[in-house]
Parts: sequence; C-alpha cells; structure tokens
Amino acid sequence: MNPNKSSLSIGLLDNCYHSLKRGYELWNIVRERNDRKERNADDGWLLKESIIWVHHGIELAFKKMLAQVNECFIFEKLDDEKFWRALGKYKKDNKDYIDVEGTNNISIIHLFNEDVDSKSISFTQALTRAVLMLDIEELSDKPNKTDFRKSIDRLTNYRNRLIHFSLDLNIDEVTVLLGELLEPLLTLLKTHIKDSNFRDNYLPKIRDTAKGVQELAKTKTEKNQERIINIMNAFKGKEVPGHIFNQEDDQFRLPTFSKVKKTQNIAVDIIGHISGDEIWLVQIKIGSLFFMGDLPYIKTEKYGKCITKWLVFLTPVDSSKIERLKESGLLVSSLKEIEELEKELNINGKTKEDPNQ
Repeated sequence: MNPNKSSLSIGLLDNCYHSLKRGYELWNIVRERNDRKERNADDGWLLKESIIWVHHGIELAFKKMLAQVNECFIFEKLDDEKFWRALGKYKKDNKDYIDVEGTNNISIIHLFNEDVDSKSISFTQALTRAVLMLDIEELSDKPNKTDFRKSIDRLTNYRNRLIHFSLDLNIDEVTVLLGELLEPLLTLLKTHIKDSNFRDNYLPKIRDTAKGVQELAKTKTEKNQERIINIMNAFKGKEVPGHIFNQEDDQFRLPTFSKVKKTQNIAVDIIGHISGDEIWLVQIKIGSLFFMGDLPYIKTEKYGKCITKWLVFLTPVDSSKIERLKESGLLVSSLKEIEELEKELNINGKTKEDPNQ
C-alpha cells in the first residue's frame, strides 16, 4: 500500500494480509470481553465480521496463487472475446506492462475498471481453479476431503449463511474452527505465495495476532475430548435409557472399551476399541450448527466394518434437529443427554435423582 498519495493503491497481498489479520483481531476483542465477563451485544456482530474477513483473506490468497501462474486465471470469463480485446488494448496502451509474477500487485488489475465485462472469479471458482490448475492436494475434495478442506468448507458455509440468511453463532464453535484453520492455512501460503515480504513479514504477524484463538481452540477441544473419554471409560456394559442416544428402545446396552483414545482428525475426535474389530467413532460438536455434508463417517472403510458412530453435541440442540439425524444411522446425543448419561454412570459425583423424593 502506498499512503503518500491522495488515493490508495492496495496490492493483492496487502489486501489478503489485512483481511486475515483483521479477522483474528476482531475475534480477540470478543475473547477479551468474554474473559472479563463483559459480554456485549456487539459480540455477535464482531464474530460475523471475523468470519467474513478471514474468509475474504483466504479468497484473495487463492487468487494470488493463480495470478502467479497466469494473471488471466483470476478473471471469470476466459472465453469472452471482449475480455481478450480489452487485455490486448491494455497491454498496447501500457508500454511498461510486464509480468509481475511474485510481486504484490497484479499488473492487469486495472481491467476491472475498464468498460468491459471483466469480473473476478468467486471464492468457489478460485478454490476449484487452485485445485485443478495448481494441483494443490490439500485443497482437493477427491477422493476424500482433507481436514483443511473440510474446515474451509465449513467456514464458507458460515460465511454464506451470514451474508445471505441468518445464523446463531456459538463463540466456542467459531473459536475452534478459526483455530483449526490457522496452521494449515499459513503453511499453504508459505509454500505457494512467492512474495518474500509476505512470507517473512506478513505471515508471522498473522500468526502472532491469531495466537490466542489457536491456544484457546486447542484447550477447548482437549477438554471436550477428555469429558467424553471419561464417560466412555465408565460404560462397562451398563444399561441406560435408549433416548440418551436417540434410540427408540427403552434400554441401550453400553459396550466395554479396551482402549479409548483421542485423534487429530476433524471428522473423528475419539476412537473407542471394544474387541476384535469392533470400534466406536465419536465426533464432538460444540455448536448446534451442522451441515449434512460435513457430518462424520461418510468414509469409514479405513476403520473397519464393525463400527458404531456417535455424534455428540455439547450444546443444547432442538429435538426436531436430532430426530432428523436418525436416518443417518448415527447415535446422537445433545448436551442434555450427555448430562443425563453422566448421572446414569455416576460421573463426577453426578447421580440420578430419586423419583420418590
């Protein structure tokens, strides 16, 4: 950015850096208020902005990666005759035009200001072209999505619903999502962005700004995993009411696990081994928002065939939403059922209330 003029010239990477840094700065404001127990009515709006800014920064990063290969890749209509005529005229009128691969600005960016249908590609188009044209494996959704791609898709779902509709935001859920995104995102940018100033100066500043969200996300994830592992270790063949797992049977017999362990997989937080090849796969969600395409266990062949899949919401969830999940073949429990399960298993001193009292 050149501040010494009456107008601003903002480079693509300047813009990318500002959006990513600003997104995490806004989250920090919400966290600091929450730490001081000074929750504010504006917190929801700040979380909205945080999601939009981070998503925008990722979009600009994808476009820069494409532009480094060919600047035309960031334009929507590559088969439009008007576009190519305008591009040819621009190059002819600007004798000092050069390919600026690896620098901060895109030299033909001014075409967006010409009287021609020169539209930039959308986020989805930028992501698709990055996968196809740059062969970035971690962004691919075939044959199976990486955890990083799943996080990007979830962020996109959040952003789209915030922009075009409405959404209930859960601070913890947003925290974990933004925290999970950070390191793989910065690694991607460091690997594929050729500008040394961006890599050496901008990326460390983004990481430093986002340090709080990353640490808190890790803490919350581990705490939630430990809570559910504690519950699973107490199963030991006991019987509990079926509705705790969204089952119609009056009673549900719990297994006895030989080993229960955490994982680093976004789709599976905990794996519980029973005997032989029998296992439970558990995904923990700390918000009520979920997208059917992002539910766990779509691809579970690598875990074997004798699998029980348990989806845990550590937040209150509308019963109608849980009811719709029956068709997915999952065991489903919300915070209410988890608390009831802890009482059934006498965990942490929690016991069932005596109906006669």
